[in-house]
Formats: sequence, C-alpha cells, structure tokens
Amino acid sequence: MEVKSIENNIPVLYKAPENPSKVDWARINKLYVTVQHNKVKICGHKFHPYNDPRTSCQHCWVTYFQNHGEVTKMCDEIFRNDGPEVLIRLRGERFVKMFKRFMATLAKFKEEQENSSGIQQS
Repeated sequence: MEVKSIENNIPVLYKAPENPSKVDWARINKLYVTVQHNKVKICGHKFHPYNDPRTSCQHCWVTYFQNHGEVTKMCDEIFRNDGPEVLIRLRGERFVKMFKRFMATLAKFKEEQENSSGIQQS
C-alpha cells in the first residue's frame, strides 16, 4: 500500500471519514491493528516469528530453527551437555522431537557436502 500523506511525521495510509462506517472501521483495523504474518513457502502455513509452530509440520519447524539461531544453539548445548530429558522439561516433547529431526537433517547435509567436496577434489 502506498503512503498517501504524512501528518506530524507519521505516515497515514488511510484517512478515515468523520463518521466511519463498518467497512471503514474494518479497513482501519486491517491497516493499523491486525498483525499479518508471513507464510512458509513450501507448506503455506503462517509463520509466527516469536512463537513455536503449532503444527507438527516439518517445514514450519525447519523454518523456525533456521530463523532462531540463538535458540537452536542454546538447545544444542543443553542437549549435548545435559541430555534430552532436561530439554523436554524446558520445551516439551514435540519441540525436542522436531529439534532432533532438524539436527539430523543438518548432519546429513554436512555429510553430503563433505562427500561431494571429496569427489570433486579427486
């Protein structure tokens, strides 16, 4: 949407009429109140950047772990040092299950890259 005018250094996307109708209120809410989240391209689910995914969709969880490097690193340290039981108590069983899958996928990708780089050098 284009910014139509600027009042007091605040961009105004939509100037409401003096007596707004229901449609006007809906338009105002959509522009200024409603939070619109992006979607994960592969599966089409909405991605909430601050919350864990609600579904058990593998693609949503991979996107979550890729976008939260600090959380992933912290969970990896806890998992390696204290074991999965501590992580289950902190984050829950589904989180740990998806975390294990994500880390296994990363390990597989790393192994494939090492194998392909070894083939190219030969």
